[in-house]
Amino acid sequence: MLSFKNDLLFSFFDTGQCLLSYWPAYLHFQNKNSVIMKQKYFKYINTLFVVIPMTMIMAFVGLIRNYGLGQDWFYKFISAWSVMLPVAYAAAFLIIPNARKLAEKLSSKS
Repeated sequence: MLSFKNDLLFSFFDTGQCLLSYWPAYLHFQNKNSVIMKQKYFKYINTLFVVIPMTMIMAFVGLIRNYGLGQDWFYKFISAWSVMLPVAYAAAFLIIPNARKLAEKLSSKS
């Protein structure tokens, strides 16, 4: 026996409609407070996901370039990365708005 969800899914496909076309409407009416809350923190989370791998790459490159892979390379990597991460995260919030304004100016002149 099919559940209500499966009956609904098959009825959409039987009529030729796509279930995914109804997804944005479902998301919009689901819970306005949670959608607004997610948008409120989106730029902070997005910036964090950009800064973490970038600082890891830069800390590793700096470690290899200056010290090589010695005995305590992991400790040096973690200590360098723990300093780089908060500095880069704070700097990103200073740089990103200015870069956005500059890009808008340059693209509007073209």
